[in-house]
Amino acid sequence: PENTSPDFRDLCSRTVQTDDLTGKSCYELDIMRNTIYAVHGYTFKKNKMMMDFFNKQVWYKPSNDFSFNTSLSDMERDNVNTIRNYEDQKNCPK
Repeated sequence: PENTSPDFRDLCSRTVQTDDLTGKSCYELDIMRNTIYAVHGYTFKKNKMMMDFFNKQVWYKPSNDFSFNTSLSDMERDNVNTIRNYEDQKNCPK
């Protein structure tokens, strides 16, 4: 089957821009934000929807070594916050 899943892994290596966010659904924004965590092996134990999504990605490698404090770069943390703020503006579910 074709992999038609959105791939936002480039947000780990560049600053998120308003154009990246404009027109995205709450679901897409959730995927964008969580992709940054997933690239570093975050394990989605409490979020079944994200767990199911990322388990289907060939590049996703869950790791017990993930740490919110040390796994993400400052830019990645800023990107997560930018996306989260945009989600809040759109009143996306938490």
